[in-house]
Amino acid sequence: FAVAPGISRSGSTIATGLISGVRRSEMAQFSFLMVLAPIIGEQSLDLLKMATGEAAVGPYYAGDYLTMLDNNEDLEFFYPKEGTNIFVDAICIPESVKHYDEAMLYIDFLLEPDVALNNAEYIGYASPHRAVVENPDYYYYENEILYPSPEDTPPTQYYHDIDPEIRNYYENLWIDLKLY
Repeated sequence: FAVAPGISRSGSTIATGLISGVRRSEMAQFSFLMVLAPIIGEQSLDLLKMATGEAAVGPYYAGDYLTMLDNNEDLEFFYPKEGTNIFVDAICIPESVKHYDEAMLYIDFLLEPDVALNNAEYIGYASPHRAVVENPDYYYYENEILYPSPEDTPPTQYYHDIDPEIRNYYENLWIDLKLY
C-alpha cells in the first residue's frame, strides 16, 4: 500500500508507526523484517525477471502485472479457474496510539479523492474508493483485470492461516515448478 506517489509499503509502515508513537529505528527494523522471509525463502516476487522476460511464470498480484506490462507487452495475466484470494490492505490504528487525532487526520488525508486517485494510479492496484473506481479519468477505469465484470469475476475467498502441512505442500509444488 503506497501512501502517496514515491512512498513504499516500508515508508507507509514506518510512517504509521511514527504516528502511533513508535520510535523510527524500531519501525525501520520492523519494516525490514517484514521482507526477509520471502527473500530468504527465494519466493519473493521478482518483478524485474518477469518484466524483462527472464522468468516464464510466477504468481503476481494484478497490480504488479499491470506495472510489468509497461516493460514487457508479451506478458499475460489470468485468474485460476479455481479462484483466487481477496487481498485487502488496511490502515489500522493501534489501541495504544499516542497521537490518535493525528492518525485519524492521516487516514482522512488518504481518503481524499485526489490523494486516493493518485495512490491507486501509482501502485496499479484495485481501489475500493468510489471516487476512484467511478472516475472516468482514472488510468485503470473499467480495467478488466482489476475490475472484472460479474460474469468474469473468478471465485474468491479470504485466506486464513494455512495448516503447516498444506503450506509445506504448496511450497514444495512451487519449488518443483521453479526447478522445471
